[in-house]
Amino acid sequence: MKTVIQKIEFGNVIINGKRYGCDILITPDDVRETEKTHELDTHILEDAILREPEIVIIGIGFNGLVNVPDEVKTMIKNAGADLVIKKTPEALKDFQALLKQGKKVVAWIHTTC
Repeated sequence: MKTVIQKIEFGNVIINGKRYGCDILITPDDVRETEKTHELDTHILEDAILREPEIVIIGIGFNGLVNVPDEVKTMIKNAGADLVIKKTPEALKDFQALLKQGKKVVAWIHTTC
C-alpha cells in the first residue's frame, strides 16, 4: 500500500481518499482507527511494534495535549525503534517524508486537540 496523506485538519485526516475522524494507527500495510484517547497506552501500539519499525511517530494532537507515558516510550525503545513525538500536523509530514525515504515507519495520530 502506498500511503498518501492528502489533507490534515483539526478532527480529520484524509489518507488514500478515506477520511478518518478519530485516532489512527498507520503501518506499512494499512491505516486503521483506534480508540480516541489523551493518554496513549501500550496496547494501542502492540501490533505496530510487532512489525519491527525503524521509527515510531506519535502525533500528540494539534495542540499537543496527548500524554505519552514512560511505559510507551520504554516499549518503543526496547523494540529498537526511534521515537518521534510531535504535534499532529508535523508528525504526519515527518511520516510522509520518512516513508518516501524508504524508512520502515509506523505512526499513531491523535486527530484533535
